[in-house]
Amino acid sequence: TVAPSDSISQVGESSRHPSLSRQPSFPSSGSEASSASTASKRRRINSNTYYEGPFAPWSEGKQASFERGIARITASANFSLNWVENPEVLSFFQEHLPQANLPSRNVLTRRLIPQT
Repeated sequence: TVAPSDSISQVGESSRHPSLSRQPSFPSSGSEASSASTASKRRRINSNTYYEGPFAPWSEGKQASFERGIARITASANFSLNWVENPEVLSFFQEHLPQANLPSRNVLTRRLIPQT
């Protein structure tokens, strides 16, 4: 029986259940469990580095195709050649197409438009 003066640890020891005063043991930092957790976090982060999706890194071929498209748009819409350096245009492309490198006006006029 349990008396009002009994401590909780005495009650736990006399019952069928494990001692209530005994705390569960958790791995300390630097232990195998912590290392496994860190390794899985690394895998998760690294696995997101290379993925296919709207913001996946572009290949050189994709960038070249993008630049040709910018040159064709510039010529067909009769855009001013410095539109590619407009702060609003740069902000738009950075927000919606961050993997693309928008060519400068100089690149547009000296290399891209002459090639199209």
